[in-house]
Amino acid sequence: MTYYQPIASNQSELKVKGSRFIADIFPIQSEAEALELIGAIRKREHSASHHCYAFSLGTGDRALFRMNDDGEPAGTAGKPIYSALCGANLVNTLAVVTRYFGGTKLGKGGLIRAYSGVVQEAIITLKVEKFIPMAELTCQAGFDEANLVYRVIENFKGEILGQTYTDQVTILFRISRDHAEKAAWELYQSSNGHIKAEISTTPEADIP
Repeated sequence: MTYYQPIASNQSELKVKGSRFIADIFPIQSEAEALELIGAIRKREHSASHHCYAFSLGTGDRALFRMNDDGEPAGTAGKPIYSALCGANLVNTLAVVTRYFGGTKLGKGGLIRAYSGVVQEAIITLKVEKFIPMAELTCQAGFDEANLVYRVIENFKGEILGQTYTDQVTILFRISRDHAEKAAWELYQSSNGHIKAEISTTPEADIP
């Protein structure tokens, strides 16, 4: 399955029987960032009745998601918002829906349609990019073998994140998670067992 992540925020508004629903979608890289943005929306829309949200980070066994109904009947806000994100295969995404109550109760079905609908509208014009899970690798090499490491990183379209020098050079780099084990094996084999790369897949490594 192909996943996507936003590259910019977006907003949409929906009016249903006097109630205003405002959806804000943001790109995020951590739960802390999501909570900070939710707090900012609460402050911006301080007179609103509800600030319901859902967010999704990462994929597979590294996925993290949260949803919140913020006082609406259980299952009528956070879950529909999250379902809208999942329906678009969005990760690293936060959606906050602010509701200004218009005086008319919408019922559970009406709330579900409103919360999911306003997020779906925002998704239509959301700017996204393909999400590629990444891995970080660390290896040590002699100065005469450093070029071998650089060549492997280039072959796998990786990125050097940092280097430190002692009697050897320690190289931290990032490549697609799907290619991490193959790159580590190539380094080991090409160096006759001298270079052993350690693979790390931290949440922060899940970036485009």
